[in-house]
Amino acid sequence: MKHLLGYTLIAFTLAFVGCDNEDTTDDTALQVSGVETEGEEAAEATEGEGEETAEATEGEGEEAAEATEGEEAAAEQVIITTTDDFADGAYMDFMPEDIAIPVGTTVTFEMTSTHNAIEVSQETYENRGSTPLEGGFTVNFGETKDVTFDEAGVYYYVCQPHVGMDMIGTITVE
Repeated sequence: MKHLLGYTLIAFTLAFVGCDNEDTTDDTALQVSGVETEGEEAAEATEGEGEETAEATEGEGEEAAEATEGEEAAAEQVIITTTDDFADGAYMDFMPEDIAIPVGTTVTFEMTSTHNAIEVSQETYENRGSTPLEGGFTVNFGETKDVTFDEAGVYYYVCQPHVGMDMIGTITVE
């Protein structure tokens, strides 16, 4: 993002290079509209600035694409939390419990000292069992862990000591 702002600043600076101090409003209007109203000098200034601005814009476009990709990745981060506060109505819940995310999203599990998150099979999930899925993710008690979901499908997870109290969740990856 800072690169995008930097390139934007450079583009604006280049747009105003060559403007004299007399009347920048007219020069700016000339640059933006491309209308030649001040003779050959204005046309030459506009042509030179246009080339520099085009070069800056090309670089800015690449940076903007990179920044957009980075922002999308950041926007795709999801956090699932738990609480140890008995007074909280969500004590036996993952927050959020059920989510839908795009492929490639990273989910951060933030477990408290009394909760864990174990991936289980659909059958184990439906039967409120707690046997971990072989090769599935495990987030231990009190642990914060990032899990990236690179394949589409439904992932089922439970809190082992509290599965009988419906502390369960699903992640649907589309």
